[in-house]
Amino acid sequence: MPFLTKGKTNWKFLLIVIILAVIVGGGSLLYVRRPEKPYQPVEIKKTAIPKNIEVTNIEVTNELANKIMDKVVPTNYDRKTACFLADDLDGDNTTEIFIGALKITPIFDEVLKITLTPAYEAYLAIVKPTDESGNYKKIADITLNKEGNFVTSVWGEKRNIDFLWEGNSFCNKNNFIDIDKDGKKEIFPIVYTGADHIASGIFKIDWDLGKIDWVKIKKKDGSLEHTYFEEGGGAANPIIFATKDFDLDGINELITEYLDCTVSSIVKQKGCDFDIAVYKWDGSIFNYSKEFSELLQSNPDLVEINHDYVHPTP
Repeated sequence: MPFLTKGKTNWKFLLIVIILAVIVGGGSLLYVRRPEKPYQPVEIKKTAIPKNIEVTNIEVTNELANKIMDKVVPTNYDRKTACFLADDLDGDNTTEIFIGALKITPIFDEVLKITLTPAYEAYLAIVKPTDESGNYKKIADITLNKEGNFVTSVWGEKRNIDFLWEGNSFCNKNNFIDIDKDGKKEIFPIVYTGADHIASGIFKIDWDLGKIDWVKIKKKDGSLEHTYFEEGGGAANPIIFATKDFDLDGINELITEYLDCTVSSIVKQKGCDFDIAVYKWDGSIFNYSKEFSELLQSNPDLVEINHDYVHPTP
């Protein structure tokens, strides 16, 4: 053995071995007893995707709008009835184009000896121009009197859109109001024009799913109906509406006043049947609010309901 020399112990060599053993052993012991640091996950820094903060806003001229309408209005619709409104409808500081058109079905009235031009369908669309040549991107659309979006009276009967007149009032600027205060405008068009009265509805643009939804009301009895506000004269049944933020949450409640002055109601009730109701927006429909309805019924002066208007003041 190297640390033995001719039967004698090599103390110098043995001392070196012992010192090395102590150094190695002690270092290992210190490593084992070393307190562990708490685990810290490695932070992976994500590179932010640069966003184009410049938004292209194309000026909508009559010429450009007509080019787009020629492409958007269905071919079986009367192009003469088409109208447009250019406005920032979603609050993104760019201009969208609303287009409304009627499908006319002429009929000859044997009694009056004239040709009537009722419209049985209406097409509403939201598009965004992509250049000045007439190209566009369709945002959302809806066809009235088709696929469940039927125009019916308060009695449930199906109706045409326009009874006599070639034209429409879809593109009135007052028809576009941010009713639910989300920064995006709803459409509030006249959906029926008759000989002595008109009716309106509320339509919400679904910017994500690309459709226009006819907003519904959940009534006191739990029934679900399209918003339908009928304004008529004489013995017609008007449903007159207003808006007010009762709970001060920044979103207006919808108020409807129903006045039934039909012959049957007069005979039965010995007068007109009057009812007033308040509906609260829940993000998708207007729900009947018993609290606010009773409050308004006992304090009718809280809201001034103007019997002469069709559209609420923005």
